[in-house]
Amino acid sequence: MRVGLDIDGVLLNYEEHFLEYLNLTKHHPDRWDDPRFVNNFKLIEKDENFWLGIPRIFDPKYLYFIPEIYVTARPISTEITRKSLISNGFPDRPIITVGHGGSKVEPLLGKVDIFVEDSFANYMELNKAGIRTILVTRSHNREE
Repeated sequence: MRVGLDIDGVLLNYEEHFLEYLNLTKHHPDRWDDPRFVNNFKLIEKDENFWLGIPRIFDPKYLYFIPEIYVTARPISTEITRKSLISNGFPDRPIITVGHGGSKVEPLLGKVDIFVEDSFANYMELNKAGIRTILVTRSHNREE
């Protein structure tokens, strides 16, 4: 089975790192448009140190398969994302960067049998397009 993975919120702990890095109130977001993220995103958008410093959510030794591909909406270069994944111990696999707000549908069509995602909007869009997608429950998508 060909499995694709999102990165932030699935493999790497973007939300907590964001709040710590910018010294913001550290309660978990309960929605995607949390003002702490929306109002401060520009501060980290191109900050390589921020993106390279995001810690993993789990140890990759518990990833019992090799992903086919990673697809991310990060606004940073694919090379920075590759360095981040490798430094956290995840397999070096192809990465497609759609950019902040970009759609993951086209890059995934015909490339995976299943995709793992944490954005409810992406989950809905991908499933509607025929890409079987699993939603990882995170604090920001529980009320969707």
